[in-house]
Amino acid sequence: MKPFLIYKLRTMKNNAPELGTHEVQNDFYLNVGKIIRNLKLDEFPQFLNVIEGRLSLVGPRPCLFNQKELLEARQKKKLASIRPGITGITQIFNIDMSNPERQTTIDGIFYTNNKKDLNLYFLALFSTFFPPLKRLLKKYLNH
Repeated sequence: MKPFLIYKLRTMKNNAPELGTHEVQNDFYLNVGKIIRNLKLDEFPQFLNVIEGRLSLVGPRPCLFNQKELLEARQKKKLASIRPGITGITQIFNIDMSNPERQTTIDGIFYTNNKKDLNLYFLALFSTFFPPLKRLLKKYLNH
């Protein structure tokens, strides 16, 4: 996938480092930014990316250009050709990008084995906004 501009609401201060959110210290977050992130409001501008065809609603979360280990792991697992998503299975289950091997293994299983399963696609999408659905998603995945 080619790099692209991703639309988001600002949740961090201007001087925050260009790192994944799991690597940024809390003092770089704006006070209102924590609220915006907890309510997932920062994701809404990404619908413009979906309309442009650069993002899917559900897919592996987009990463930064400098997350080389994650990019290499995705290349190795043949996930680079899958369109990234506003939400994804690893985000739903709180698996951040700090462990690229684990993340790409789970993404690989989910997106490779379930490409055409629309029920699972929409269950993953709705699980993002309605956490109690995670149990149903987990049960569905364990079949």
